[in-house]
Amino acid sequence: EYMGVVRTFYPTMLSAGVICVMLTVFIDMLGLSIILPIIPFLSLKFHTSAQQLGFIYAGYAGAQMISSPVTGRLSDKYGRRTLLLWSLFGSFAGFMVQALAVDFVSFLIGRIIAGLFGGSVPIAQAYIADTVPKNQRPRVFAWMGSVMTIAFMFGPGIGAGLSQFTLQTPMFVASILAACAWVFTWWKFRETKRTEQQATQPTQDNQNQSEVPPLSSQEGKLDKQTSSQHRVLIILMWIISLTGVLGFSSYLYFFGLFIFDTFGFGSLEFGFISMAVSILSVVNQMGTYPAAQRKFGNHTLNIIGSFAMGLGILLVGLLRGNARSFTGIPLMCIALLIMSFGYSYSTPASTALLSHYTAPSQQGAVLGISQSLQALARTIGPIVWGALYSGNHALPFVLGAICSAVTGVVGVVAFVLHKRLPQDQQSSAPAVETDRVTEEGDVELSRMQNEEESELVVALRAEIARLRQRLQEYENVTLTLPAELELDSLVAAQS
Repeated sequence: EYMGVVRTFYPTMLSAGVICVMLTVFIDMLGLSIILPIIPFLSLKFHTSAQQLGFIYAGYAGAQMISSPVTGRLSDKYGRRTLLLWSLFGSFAGFMVQALAVDFVSFLIGRIIAGLFGGSVPIAQAYIADTVPKNQRPRVFAWMGSVMTIAFMFGPGIGAGLSQFTLQTPMFVASILAACAWVFTWWKFRETKRTEQQATQPTQDNQNQSEVPPLSSQEGKLDKQTSSQHRVLIILMWIISLTGVLGFSSYLYFFGLFIFDTFGFGSLEFGFISMAVSILSVVNQMGTYPAAQRKFGNHTLNIIGSFAMGLGILLVGLLRGNARSFTGIPLMCIALLIMSFGYSYSTPASTALLSHYTAPSQQGAVLGISQSLQALARTIGPIVWGALYSGNHALPFVLGAICSAVTGVVGVVAFVLHKRLPQDQQSSAPAVETDRVTEEGDVELSRMQNEEESELVVALRAEIARLRQRLQEYENVTLTLPAELELDSLVAAQS
Protein backbone atom coordinates (compact mmCIF):
# COMPACT_ATOMS: atom_id res chain seq x y z
CA GLU A 1 0.00 0.00 0.00
CA TYR A 2 2.91 2.33 0.73
CA MET A 3 4.37 1.72 -2.73
CA GLY A 4 0.99 2.44 -4.28
CA VAL A 5 1.17 5.89 -2.71
CA VAL A 6 4.74 6.31 -3.94
CA ARG A 7 3.77 5.40 -7.51
CA THR A 8 0.95 7.92 -7.36
CA PHE A 9 3.42 10.75 -6.97
CA TYR A 10 6.40 9.25 -8.82
CA PRO A 11 5.15 7.30 -11.86
CA THR A 12 7.73 5.61 -14.03
CA MET A 13 9.32 8.09 -16.42
CA LEU A 14 8.90 5.74 -19.35
CA SER A 15 5.40 4.43 -18.72
CA ALA A 16 3.46 2.59 -21.40
CA GLY A 17 1.69 5.82 -22.41
CA VAL A 18 4.94 7.75 -22.73
CA ILE A 19 6.50 4.98 -24.81
CA CYS A 20 3.41 4.91 -27.02
CA VAL A 21 3.42 8.66 -27.67
CA MET A 22 7.17 8.64 -28.33
CA LEU A 23 6.79 5.81 -30.84
CA THR A 24 4.00 7.72 -32.57
CA VAL A 25 6.15 10.84 -32.81
CA PHE A 26 9.05 8.72 -34.09
CA ILE A 27 6.99 7.29 -36.95
CA ASP A 28 5.58 10.71 -37.84
CA MET A 29 9.01 12.38 -37.75
CA LEU A 30 10.57 9.53 -39.73
CA GLY A 31 8.10 10.18 -42.52
CA LEU A 32 8.89 13.89 -42.41
CA SER A 33 12.66 13.39 -42.34
CA ILE A 34 12.59 11.03 -45.31
CA ILE A 35 11.50 13.82 -47.66
CA LEU A 36 13.69 16.64 -46.32
CA PRO A 37 16.85 15.79 -48.31
CA ILE A 38 14.77 15.50 -51.48
CA ILE A 39 13.02 18.88 -51.41
CA PRO A 40 15.92 21.03 -52.72
CA PHE A 41 16.52 18.67 -55.61
CA LEU A 42 12.84 18.15 -56.35
CA SER A 43 12.50 21.93 -56.54
CA LEU A 44 15.28 21.96 -59.12
CA LYS A 45 13.23 19.47 -61.13
CA PHE A 46 10.35 21.95 -61.03
CA HIS A 47 12.81 24.69 -62.17
CA THR A 48 12.31 26.80 -59.05
CA SER A 49 14.67 29.50 -57.76
CA ALA A 50 16.15 29.77 -54.27
CA GLN A 51 13.39 32.25 -53.42
CA GLN A 52 10.70 29.77 -54.50
CA LEU A 53 12.43 27.03 -52.53
CA GLY A 54 12.08 29.29 -49.51
CA PHE A 55 8.34 29.53 -50.15
CA ILE A 56 8.10 25.74 -50.31
CA TYR A 57 9.61 25.48 -46.85
CA ALA A 58 7.65 28.49 -45.58
CA GLY A 59 4.33 27.02 -46.78
CA TYR A 60 4.67 24.05 -44.43
CA ALA A 61 5.91 26.13 -41.51
CA GLY A 62 3.34 28.88 -41.98
CA ALA A 63 0.48 26.39 -41.95
CA GLN A 64 1.98 24.80 -38.83
CA MET A 65 2.24 28.23 -37.21
CA ILE A 66 -1.52 28.69 -37.61
CA SER A 67 -2.46 25.20 -36.46
CA SER A 68 -0.09 24.62 -33.51
CA PRO A 69 -1.70 26.91 -30.89
CA VAL A 70 -5.17 25.77 -31.96
CA THR A 71 -4.07 22.14 -31.70
CA GLY A 72 -2.67 22.73 -28.20
CA ARG A 73 -5.88 24.35 -26.93
CA LEU A 74 -8.10 21.74 -28.57
CA SER A 75 -6.03 18.94 -27.04
CA ASP A 76 -6.50 20.56 -23.61
CA LYS A 77 -10.26 20.56 -24.18
CA TYR A 78 -11.01 17.43 -26.21
CA GLY A 79 -8.07 15.19 -25.36
CA ARG A 80 -4.63 14.32 -26.68
CA ARG A 81 -5.71 11.15 -28.48
CA THR A 82 -8.37 12.76 -30.70
CA LEU A 83 -6.12 15.56 -31.88
CA LEU A 84 -3.18 13.21 -32.42
CA LEU A 85 -5.29 11.03 -34.72
CA TRP A 86 -6.37 14.06 -36.76
CA SER A 87 -2.77 15.24 -36.95
CA LEU A 88 -1.53 11.94 -38.32
CA PHE A 89 -4.36 11.72 -40.86
CA GLY A 90 -3.48 15.19 -42.15
CA SER A 91 0.18 14.19 -42.44
CA PHE A 92 -0.84 11.17 -44.53
CA ALA A 93 -2.92 13.35 -46.86
CA GLY A 94 -0.23 16.03 -47.20
CA PHE A 95 2.54 13.56 -48.01
CA MET A 96 0.34 11.88 -50.62
CA VAL A 97 -0.42 15.18 -52.35
CA GLN A 98 3.31 15.96 -52.44
CA ALA A 99 4.03 12.55 -53.97
CA LEU A 100 1.50 13.18 -56.74
CA ALA A 101 2.59 16.80 -57.40
CA VAL A 102 3.52 17.70 -60.95
CA ASP A 103 4.62 21.33 -60.53
CA PHE A 104 5.61 23.96 -57.99
CA VAL A 105 2.03 24.97 -57.10
CA SER A 106 0.70 21.46 -56.45
CA PHE A 107 3.76 20.59 -54.40
CA LEU A 108 3.30 23.76 -52.33
CA ILE A 109 -0.35 22.80 -51.68
CA GLY A 110 0.79 19.43 -50.35
CA ARG A 111 3.29 21.12 -48.06
CA ILE A 112 0.56 23.41 -46.69
CA ILE A 113 -1.78 20.47 -45.99
CA ALA A 114 0.97 18.60 -44.13
CA GLY A 115 1.78 21.73 -42.13
CA LEU A 116 -1.82 22.38 -41.09
CA PHE A 117 -2.02 18.94 -39.48
CA GLY A 118 1.58 18.66 -38.30
CA GLY A 119 0.85 18.96 -34.57
CA SER A 120 2.03 15.66 -33.15
CA VAL A 121 5.01 17.16 -31.29
CA PRO A 122 3.14 19.75 -29.12
CA ILE A 123 0.49 17.13 -28.33
CA ALA A 124 3.20 14.70 -27.27
CA GLN A 125 4.86 17.39 -25.13
CA ALA A 126 1.52 18.15 -23.47
CA TYR A 127 0.96 14.45 -22.78
CA ILE A 128 4.37 14.22 -21.09
CA ALA A 129 3.50 17.31 -19.04
CA ASP A 130 0.25 15.57 -18.00
CA THR A 131 1.79 12.29 -16.88
CA VAL A 132 5.42 12.91 -15.84
CA PRO A 133 6.41 14.72 -12.61
CA LYS A 134 8.08 18.07 -13.17
CA ASN A 135 11.44 17.05 -11.75
CA GLN A 136 11.59 14.14 -14.22
CA ARG A 137 10.53 16.09 -17.32
CA PRO A 138 13.98 17.37 -18.38
CA ARG A 139 15.22 13.82 -18.98
CA VAL A 140 11.95 12.73 -20.63
CA PHE A 141 11.98 15.78 -22.90
CA ALA A 142 15.58 14.95 -23.76
CA TRP A 143 14.55 11.38 -24.56
CA MET A 144 11.75 12.63 -26.79
CA GLY A 145 14.26 14.89 -28.51
CA SER A 146 16.48 11.83 -28.95
CA VAL A 147 13.56 9.88 -30.43
CA MET A 148 12.98 12.68 -32.94
CA THR A 149 16.70 12.85 -33.62
CA ILE A 150 16.83 9.09 -34.23
CA ALA A 151 14.04 9.53 -36.77
CA PHE A 152 16.04 12.28 -38.44
CA MET A 153 19.12 10.07 -38.15
CA PHE A 154 17.69 7.26 -40.26
CA GLY A 155 15.19 9.28 -42.31
CA PRO A 156 17.58 11.30 -44.51
CA GLY A 157 19.62 8.21 -45.37
CA ILE A 158 16.47 6.27 -46.21
CA GLY A 159 15.16 9.16 -48.28
CA ALA A 160 18.48 9.51 -50.09
CA GLY A 161 18.43 5.83 -50.97
CA LEU A 162 14.78 5.89 -52.07
CA SER A 163 15.43 8.95 -54.22
CA GLN A 164 17.68 6.84 -56.42
CA PHE A 165 14.50 5.20 -57.77
CA THR A 166 12.48 8.39 -58.27
CA LEU A 167 12.33 11.67 -56.35
CA GLN A 168 8.66 10.96 -55.57
CA THR A 169 9.32 7.57 -53.93
CA PRO A 170 10.22 9.05 -50.49
CA MET A 171 6.89 10.92 -50.48
CA PHE A 172 4.89 7.72 -50.96
CA VAL A 173 6.86 6.00 -48.19
CA ALA A 174 6.27 8.95 -45.86
CA SER A 175 2.51 8.76 -46.42
CA ILE A 176 2.55 5.04 -45.63
CA LEU A 177 4.45 5.70 -42.38
CA ALA A 178 1.89 8.35 -41.35
CA ALA A 179 -0.91 5.85 -41.97
CA CYS A 180 0.92 3.26 -39.82
CA ALA A 181 1.30 5.81 -37.02
CA TRP A 182 -2.44 6.55 -37.20
CA VAL A 183 -3.29 2.86 -36.84
CA PHE A 184 -0.87 2.43 -33.94
CA THR A 185 -2.24 5.48 -32.12
CA TRP A 186 -5.85 4.36 -32.57
CA TRP A 187 -4.93 0.90 -31.28
CA LYS A 188 -2.60 1.63 -28.36
CA PHE A 189 -2.83 5.26 -27.27
CA ARG A 190 -4.93 5.93 -24.16
CA GLU A 191 -6.17 9.31 -23.03
CA THR A 192 -4.78 10.91 -19.88
CA LYS A 193 -7.12 10.88 -16.89
CA ARG A 194 -6.83 14.64 -16.35
CA THR A 195 -7.86 15.45 -19.91
CA GLU A 196 -10.76 13.00 -19.88
CA GLN A 197 -12.15 14.66 -16.78
CA GLN A 198 -11.85 18.08 -18.37
CA ALA A 199 -13.64 16.87 -21.48
CA THR A 200 -16.45 14.91 -19.80
CA GLN A 201 -16.99 16.88 -16.59
CA PRO A 202 -16.34 20.53 -17.43
CA THR A 203 -16.56 22.62 -14.31
CA GLN A 204 -16.38 26.38 -14.44
CA ASP A 205 -12.70 26.30 -13.53
CA ASN A 206 -11.92 23.72 -16.20
CA GLN A 207 -13.77 25.77 -18.79
CA ASN A 208 -11.70 28.81 -17.85
CA GLN A 209 -8.50 26.76 -18.09
CA SER A 210 -9.33 25.16 -21.42
CA GLU A 211 -10.47 28.34 -23.10
CA VAL A 212 -6.98 29.75 -23.50
CA PRO A 213 -6.87 33.13 -25.20
CA PRO A 214 -4.69 33.87 -28.22
CA LEU A 215 -1.11 35.03 -27.89
CA SER A 216 -2.13 38.69 -27.70
CA SER A 217 -4.12 38.10 -24.50
CA GLN A 218 -2.02 35.26 -23.05
CA GLU A 219 -0.06 37.65 -20.86
CA GLY A 220 -3.11 38.56 -18.81
CA LYS A 221 -3.96 34.89 -18.34
CA LEU A 222 -0.51 34.11 -17.06
CA ASP A 223 -0.75 36.93 -14.52
CA LYS A 224 -3.63 35.15 -12.81
CA GLN A 225 -1.95 31.76 -12.51
CA THR A 226 1.73 32.52 -12.06
CA SER A 227 3.86 35.19 -10.49
CA SER A 228 4.97 38.14 -12.57
CA GLN A 229 8.56 36.82 -12.49
CA HIS A 230 7.46 33.47 -13.91
CA ARG A 231 5.40 35.26 -16.55
CA VAL A 232 8.47 37.18 -17.71
CA LEU A 233 10.48 33.97 -17.83
CA ILE A 234 7.81 32.28 -19.95
CA ILE A 235 7.94 35.20 -22.40
CA LEU A 236 11.73 34.93 -22.53
CA MET A 237 11.44 31.21 -23.27
CA TRP A 238 9.09 32.07 -26.13
CA ILE A 239 11.69 34.51 -27.50
CA ILE A 240 14.31 31.77 -27.25
CA SER A 241 12.02 29.44 -29.20
CA LEU A 242 11.66 32.07 -31.93
CA THR A 243 15.28 33.18 -32.35
CA GLY A 244 16.82 29.74 -31.84
CA VAL A 245 14.79 28.11 -34.60
CA LEU A 246 15.25 31.16 -36.85
CA GLY A 247 19.01 30.75 -36.66
CA PHE A 248 18.94 26.97 -37.10
CA SER A 249 16.61 27.25 -40.12
CA SER A 250 19.40 28.80 -42.18
CA TYR A 251 21.26 25.49 -41.96
CA LEU A 252 18.20 23.26 -42.08
CA TYR A 253 16.72 24.63 -45.29
CA PHE A 254 19.66 25.81 -47.39
CA PHE A 255 22.58 23.59 -46.45
CA GLY A 256 21.60 21.04 -49.12
CA LEU A 257 21.44 23.66 -51.86
CA PHE A 258 24.64 25.25 -50.53
CA ILE A 259 26.74 22.08 -50.79
CA PHE A 260 25.24 21.41 -54.22
CA ASP A 261 26.35 24.83 -55.47
CA THR A 262 29.71 24.71 -53.64
CA PHE A 263 30.85 21.09 -54.02
CA GLY A 264 28.35 19.58 -56.46
CA PHE A 265 26.92 17.18 -53.87
CA GLY A 266 23.54 15.60 -54.72
CA SER A 267 20.64 14.15 -52.73
CA LEU A 268 22.59 10.99 -51.81
CA GLU A 269 25.50 12.89 -50.25
CA PHE A 270 23.20 15.38 -48.55
CA GLY A 271 21.09 12.58 -47.08
CA PHE A 272 24.04 10.82 -45.51
CA ILE A 273 25.55 14.07 -44.20
CA SER A 274 22.22 14.83 -42.51
CA MET A 275 22.22 11.31 -41.07
CA ALA A 276 25.71 11.84 -39.62
CA VAL A 277 24.62 15.09 -37.97
CA SER A 278 21.62 13.32 -36.43
CA ILE A 279 23.86 10.56 -35.08
CA LEU A 280 26.02 13.15 -33.34
CA SER A 281 22.94 14.83 -31.87
CA VAL A 282 21.41 11.62 -30.51
CA VAL A 283 24.74 10.59 -28.95
CA ASN A 284 24.86 13.93 -27.14
CA GLN A 285 21.21 13.88 -26.06
CA MET A 286 21.17 10.30 -24.79
CA GLY A 287 24.77 10.15 -23.62
CA THR A 288 26.13 13.41 -22.30
CA TYR A 289 23.03 15.58 -21.84
CA PRO A 290 21.56 13.82 -18.73
CA ALA A 291 24.83 14.06 -16.81
CA ALA A 292 25.39 17.65 -17.92
CA GLN A 293 21.83 18.59 -16.96
CA ARG A 294 22.29 17.18 -13.45
CA LYS A 295 25.59 19.00 -12.98
CA PHE A 296 24.99 22.38 -14.65
CA GLY A 297 21.21 22.75 -14.96
CA ASN A 298 19.00 23.56 -17.94
CA HIS A 299 19.70 27.30 -17.97
CA THR A 300 23.44 26.75 -18.40
CA LEU A 301 22.96 24.11 -21.08
CA ASN A 302 20.57 26.35 -22.98
CA ILE A 303 23.12 29.19 -23.00
CA ILE A 304 26.11 27.03 -23.97
CA GLY A 305 24.11 25.19 -26.62
CA SER A 306 22.85 28.39 -28.25
CA PHE A 307 26.31 29.92 -28.61
CA ALA A 308 27.81 26.63 -29.85
CA MET A 309 25.08 26.27 -32.45
CA GLY A 310 25.76 29.81 -33.66
CA LEU A 311 29.48 29.09 -34.01
CA GLY A 312 28.80 25.93 -36.01
CA ILE A 313 26.41 27.70 -38.39
CA LEU A 314 28.94 30.50 -38.89
CA LEU A 315 31.63 27.97 -39.86
CA VAL A 316 29.23 26.42 -42.39
CA GLY A 317 29.11 29.78 -44.17
CA LEU A 318 32.91 29.72 -44.50
CA LEU A 319 32.98 26.57 -46.67
CA ARG A 320 34.77 27.29 -49.93
CA GLY A 321 36.64 25.85 -52.90
CA ASN A 322 37.60 22.23 -53.40
CA ALA A 323 35.88 19.64 -51.21
CA ARG A 324 39.27 18.12 -50.25
CA SER A 325 40.82 21.38 -49.05
CA PHE A 326 40.63 22.49 -45.41
CA THR A 327 37.74 24.82 -46.21
CA GLY A 328 35.92 21.88 -47.74
CA ILE A 329 35.07 18.58 -46.03
CA PRO A 330 37.42 19.06 -42.97
CA LEU A 331 35.90 22.42 -42.03
CA MET A 332 32.42 21.08 -42.74
CA CYS A 333 32.99 18.22 -40.28
CA ILE A 334 34.16 20.65 -37.58
CA ALA A 335 31.23 22.98 -38.18
CA LEU A 336 28.60 20.23 -38.09
CA LEU A 337 30.16 18.68 -34.97
CA ILE A 338 29.93 21.97 -33.06
CA MET A 339 26.47 22.78 -34.38
CA SER A 340 25.01 19.36 -33.52
CA PHE A 341 26.46 19.62 -30.01
CA GLY A 342 24.79 22.99 -29.47
CA TYR A 343 21.45 21.95 -30.95
CA SER A 344 21.24 18.74 -28.90
CA TYR A 345 21.77 20.73 -25.67
CA SER A 346 19.75 23.88 -26.26
CA THR A 347 16.55 22.29 -27.61
CA PRO A 348 15.58 19.96 -24.71
CA ALA A 349 16.83 22.46 -22.14
CA SER A 350 14.64 25.30 -23.42
CA THR A 351 11.59 23.00 -23.65
CA ALA A 352 12.09 21.78 -20.09
CA LEU A 353 12.45 25.36 -18.82
CA LEU A 354 9.26 26.46 -20.55
CA SER A 355 7.34 23.55 -19.05
CA HIS A 356 8.89 24.29 -15.65
CA TYR A 357 7.53 27.84 -15.46
CA THR A 358 4.06 26.97 -16.85
CA ALA A 359 0.96 26.18 -14.79
CA PRO A 360 -0.23 22.55 -15.18
CA SER A 361 -3.56 23.58 -16.71
CA GLN A 362 -1.79 25.57 -19.44
CA GLN A 363 0.87 23.10 -20.55
CA GLY A 364 -0.81 22.28 -23.85
CA ALA A 365 -1.59 25.91 -24.72
CA VAL A 366 1.80 27.37 -23.73
CA LEU A 367 3.77 24.61 -25.45
CA GLY A 368 1.50 25.07 -28.46
CA ILE A 369 2.34 28.77 -28.56
CA SER A 370 6.03 27.86 -28.39
CA GLN A 371 5.58 25.56 -31.36
CA SER A 372 3.69 28.33 -33.15
CA LEU A 373 6.57 30.76 -32.61
CA GLN A 374 9.00 28.18 -33.89
CA ALA A 375 6.77 27.73 -36.94
CA LEU A 376 6.81 31.52 -37.37
CA ALA A 377 10.60 31.39 -37.43
CA ARG A 378 10.48 28.55 -39.95
CA THR A 379 8.08 30.65 -42.04
CA ILE A 380 10.05 33.91 -42.02
CA GLY A 381 13.45 32.23 -42.16
CA PRO A 382 13.22 30.41 -45.51
CA ILE A 383 11.78 33.46 -47.27
CA VAL A 384 14.50 35.76 -45.94
CA TRP A 385 17.30 33.22 -46.35
CA GLY A 386 16.14 32.42 -49.90
CA ALA A 387 16.25 36.09 -50.91
CA LEU A 388 19.70 36.51 -49.35
CA TYR A 389 21.02 33.26 -50.83
CA SER A 390 20.33 34.46 -54.35
CA GLY A 391 22.74 37.35 -53.77
CA ASN A 392 25.36 35.71 -51.51
CA HIS A 393 25.41 32.01 -50.68
CA ALA A 394 27.13 32.51 -47.29
CA LEU A 395 24.99 35.39 -46.01
CA PRO A 396 22.09 33.28 -44.66
CA PHE A 397 24.48 31.32 -42.46
CA VAL A 398 26.17 34.45 -41.09
CA LEU A 399 22.84 35.99 -40.10
CA GLY A 400 21.66 32.62 -38.77
CA ALA A 401 24.69 32.54 -36.48
CA ILE A 402 23.80 36.03 -35.22
CA CYS A 403 20.26 34.84 -34.40
CA SER A 404 21.70 31.93 -32.40
CA ALA A 405 23.96 34.34 -30.51
CA VAL A 406 20.91 36.47 -29.66
CA THR A 407 19.28 33.30 -28.31
CA GLY A 408 22.23 32.79 -26.00
CA VAL A 409 22.04 36.39 -24.74
CA VAL A 410 18.32 36.02 -23.97
CA GLY A 411 19.17 32.77 -22.17
CA VAL A 412 21.64 34.66 -19.98
CA VAL A 413 18.94 37.21 -19.10
CA ALA A 414 16.51 34.39 -18.20
CA PHE A 415 19.14 32.74 -16.01
CA VAL A 416 19.81 36.00 -14.14
CA LEU A 417 16.07 36.51 -13.54
CA HIS A 418 15.74 32.93 -12.32
CA LYS A 419 18.50 33.48 -9.77
CA ARG A 420 16.73 36.62 -8.53
CA LEU A 421 13.48 34.79 -7.82
CA PRO A 422 12.57 34.53 -4.11
CA GLN A 423 13.54 31.20 -2.61
CA ASP A 424 9.92 30.14 -2.06
CA GLN A 425 9.06 30.79 -5.73
CA GLN A 426 12.08 28.83 -6.89
CA SER A 427 10.95 25.81 -4.87
CA SER A 428 7.24 26.12 -5.69
CA ALA A 429 8.06 25.04 -9.20
CA PRO A 430 10.45 22.13 -9.62
CA ALA A 431 14.04 22.94 -8.75
CA VAL A 432 15.39 22.96 -12.28
CA GLU A 433 18.98 23.46 -11.26
CA THR A 434 18.95 20.79 -8.51
CA ASP A 435 17.31 17.78 -10.18
CA ARG A 436 19.10 14.54 -9.41
CA VAL A 437 18.29 11.42 -11.40
CA THR A 438 20.13 8.12 -10.98
CA GLU A 439 21.25 6.00 -13.90
CA GLU A 440 18.57 3.40 -13.08
CA GLY A 441 15.87 6.03 -13.53
CA ASP A 442 15.03 6.44 -9.81
CA VAL A 443 14.64 9.98 -8.56
CA GLU A 444 16.65 10.97 -5.50
CA LEU A 445 15.30 13.53 -3.09
CA SER A 446 16.56 17.03 -3.80
CA ARG A 447 17.80 19.28 -1.02
CA MET A 448 14.75 21.50 -1.28
CA GLN A 449 11.50 19.55 -0.84
CA ASN A 450 9.07 20.46 -3.58
CA GLU A 451 5.32 20.37 -3.40
CA GLU A 452 5.00 16.79 -4.62
CA GLU A 453 7.40 15.53 -1.94
CA SER A 454 5.45 17.33 0.77
CA GLU A 455 2.22 15.72 -0.43
CA LEU A 456 3.92 12.34 -0.46
CA VAL A 457 5.06 12.75 3.13
CA VAL A 458 1.54 13.70 4.23
CA ALA A 459 0.01 10.76 2.39
CA LEU A 460 2.50 8.28 3.83
CA ARG A 461 2.00 9.53 7.39
CA ALA A 462 -1.78 9.40 7.01
CA GLU A 463 -1.54 5.81 5.77
CA ILE A 464 0.72 4.84 8.67
CA ALA A 465 -1.69 6.39 11.15
CA ARG A 466 -4.61 4.49 9.62
CA LEU A 467 -2.77 1.16 9.78
CA ARG A 468 -1.69 1.81 13.38
CA GLN A 469 -5.30 2.43 14.38
CA ARG A 470 -6.54 -0.72 12.63
CA LEU A 471 -3.88 -2.89 14.23
CA GLN A 472 -4.61 -1.57 17.68
CA GLU A 473 -8.37 -1.87 17.26
CA TYR A 474 -8.65 -5.37 15.77
CA GLU A 475 -5.53 -7.15 16.90
CA ASN A 476 -4.58 -5.19 20.01
CA VAL A 477 -1.05 -4.75 18.74
CA THR A 478 1.07 -1.77 19.68
CA LEU A 479 3.04 -0.45 16.75
CA THR A 480 5.96 1.82 17.56
CA LEU A 481 7.11 4.15 14.81
CA PRO A 482 9.44 7.14 14.88
CA ALA A 483 7.79 10.52 15.05
CA GLU A 484 9.67 11.80 12.02
CA LEU A 485 9.76 9.25 9.22
CA GLU A 486 12.70 9.32 6.83
CA LEU A 487 11.10 9.16 3.39
CA ASP A 488 14.00 7.71 1.46
CA SER A 489 14.52 4.99 4.11
CA LEU A 490 10.89 3.94 3.81
CA VAL A 491 11.05 3.84 0.02
CA ALA A 492 14.26 1.80 0.11
CA ALA A 493 12.77 -0.68 2.62
CA GLN A 494 9.57 -1.14 0.64
CA SER A 495 11.51 -1.58 -2.61
